[in-house]
Amino acid sequence: RLKIFRQWHASVRQKLFVRQQRYLSSRLLLARAIYCQPVIELKTKIHELRKAAFVAPLSHNRLQSKTLFIFMEQQLIAKKAAMFTCERIMKRVVDITGVACESVKSLQYTKDKSVSLPKELCALLFQKLEEGRTRGPPINSEIEERRAHRRLVTSAANDRGLLTNFVRLVDCIMVETVISNVMLSFTENLLANLVDTHHKVGLFEVTVGFESRGTTFSPMLSDFLSMSQRVTDDTITILCRIPRVLDSRSCIEHCPWTSFASKIDEVIHSLPLFRRFIDALRNKFRLDFKLAMHKAAVFDSVRPIYEESRSFIPRLYRSKARTFSELQVEFEQICAWQQELDKMRARESSGTIEATSRQLKRALLPFVEAKHGLLKSIIRDEARVQCSNLRTMLVMRVEVLEAIPKNLDGFASYLEQTGAYDEQEISRIRGPVDRMYTLLQMNEVKIPPDDLVALDEMHSLAARYSKQLVAAHTFKENEHAN
Repeated sequence: RLKIFRQWHASVRQKLFVRQQRYLSSRLLLARAIYCQPVIELKTKIHELRKAAFVAPLSHNRLQSKTLFIFMEQQLIAKKAAMFTCERIMKRVVDITGVACESVKSLQYTKDKSVSLPKELCALLFQKLEEGRTRGPPINSEIEERRAHRRLVTSAANDRGLLTNFVRLVDCIMVETVISNVMLSFTENLLANLVDTHHKVGLFEVTVGFESRGTTFSPMLSDFLSMSQRVTDDTITILCRIPRVLDSRSCIEHCPWTSFASKIDEVIHSLPLFRRFIDALRNKFRLDFKLAMHKAAVFDSVRPIYEESRSFIPRLYRSKARTFSELQVEFEQICAWQQELDKMRARESSGTIEATSRQLKRALLPFVEAKHGLLKSIIRDEARVQCSNLRTMLVMRVEVLEAIPKNLDGFASYLEQTGAYDEQEISRIRGPVDRMYTLLQMNEVKIPPDDLVALDEMHSLAARYSKQLVAAHTFKENEHAN
């Protein structure tokens, strides 16, 4: 009896399993033959849809940085191309879904031939008995035929009942595919490349500048944070414009209510992965700008040039009186500044940021060149004036020294006039003039011919002055001895 009970129990369980299997098969879309082919075609379109790149690919061996504007232009082009691909594929998906719906709707429902009622089976049996000896098809075969037809009618009804779920399933599959593809573009294409440190240069080019408050970058950190927000917002906005299966005319009659449909923007913003991506992107830019600001200290050596250029007025600078020593110190300083600009580093990498000093050099170099040229002009003018004054003095003194007196009264006047004459005094006055012209010649400054002639005359007069000074000294000693 136990054996019989076990056999009965196993049979009952098998029947329950078969019943549940049949029920699930009648409700599962992939278990219905008429829905299998559309689902297979949808899988092909899903594979094509995953090739749409919503983020422009970043070079893995980049050797040159790009500006933020160029990066945004590339992202816009990539979004347009991805949008075109998505629209083309989604239109094809809508067509596939519409054809599947029409196929299910076109199934014939001939209920008049079905044997749904027991009375019809009795009528059929009575008809066969009345026929008697008339040969015809067996009654069992006709009953089986009607039962098979009834199963087909039931299956068709079940297929029609699943149309709404099929449309919703296709819409959910495509929405999920689009969202997963976008998130893959965000995390794998954009964020992973930004975090990657195996690059020779930074991805984004920023220019270093000076302001009264300190060193600045252009574009600033706020511009990059706005860019990251704009990239994601523009992408999500474009996704919301992609045609959906629920909105198509061929499918809307099978799923007239769309309030349950998930909105793409709400789904993406609710994803923890998306929130982590936004935070990681913003933190990456913050860290890179902090590192770039720390490395920007190499440009502090040229900051005094910026500070002086802010208050530099050529007219006022020229009108200020200066000694040659002061002019020489300023000239040496401007030459040192020029050397600093020449050896200043052109770029400094800090993660995704490539800080360049081209604009800073272009902004400071005109001031350095202008002041350098102004100093050359001031020194040349000052040398001309001092040379002229010294030449006038030497001419006058040489004339006095050469006028040897003939009597005692003239000798007394001669002593009075030449008593203060000293060669060291002339050397002290002549020295700055020679050094100014030497400085101009060393820096390849073009000296006017008249100035060179005046310089030669001054040297000749200085030689005559020295000679006459010695002669006057000898004359005075001889007169005193007599």
